[in-house]
Amino acid sequence: MFKSLKSKAGFTMIEIIGVLAVISVLAALVAPKVFDTIADSKASALASDIRTYTAAVNDWYADIGTLNVLGASGVPVAALAVTTTATSTSTNDLGFQLMNIGIKGTASNVTTGLWARWEGPYLDAIKHTSIGSVGQIISALGTTTAVTATTNDFAFASTGTISSTNNKIVVFITYAAVAETDWERIEDIIDGGKTGSGAGAVNARSGIRGKVKWDGTEGGVSDQGTMTIYLASALIN
Repeated sequence: MFKSLKSKAGFTMIEIIGVLAVISVLAALVAPKVFDTIADSKASALASDIRTYTAAVNDWYADIGTLNVLGASGVPVAALAVTTTATSTSTNDLGFQLMNIGIKGTASNVTTGLWARWEGPYLDAIKHTSIGSVGQIISALGTTTAVTATTNDFAFASTGTISSTNNKIVVFITYAAVAETDWERIEDIIDGGKTGSGAGAVNARSGIRGKVKWDGTEGGVSDQGTMTIYLASALIN
C-alpha cells in the first residue's frame, strides 16, 4: 500500500517581509535604550572613579597637611593660578605624587621635609575612560571671585557664579573632549543636575556652577568641551 507524499509549504515572501518588519520595529525601540544603558554605565563608572580620587586626595592631606605639590626637598611648591585646560607640570601635578614619592623625572630627597610623612601610594592609577581623554589631577590656586568654565575656581551655590574656593588651594581633575551628553550624565550624578537654575541654563544644568564644570557650548553645534571636576580644597598654608 502506497502513502501519498504531501509537500510542506514554506513561508511566503509576504510573511518573511512581515517578520522582518516586526524585527526592525523592535530593534528601533530597543537599540536607543541599550545605548542609553551603556552610556549611563560609563558615567556611573567615572563617578565612582571620582570618589576614589577624592578619597586619595583626602588621605594625602591627612598625612602631608597641604594640598600643594611638594618640591624635591619636601617643601610645598607655591600653587599657581592655572586654567582648567592647563597641562600638568612638576608644580601642579598632584596626581603623580599621589601615586609616587618624589617628582617625575627629577631626583628627589624623599627623606626630608614633608616627604617623611608620605605614606602612599594613595592612588594606584588615574584610570583610562571612554568619556573624553584620560584625566589629570592638578593642584592650583583659586584666585577669582567670578567663576567661569575655564577658571580653576568653583561656585557651589545654586545660583550665581561667586567662587567658593577663592584664595584656597583647589584640587581638580580634567577630562578633554567630553561630549555634552556625557557631561550631562556626570553632572546629574555628582551635582544632581540642579546647578543651572539661573537664567539661560539648559536642561536645568550649568557648565559653571557645582563640582562639575564643562566649557563647551550647551545646545550648540560643537558638542565637546573640557570637563573639570572638583576633588578638594583647603586654605593656603
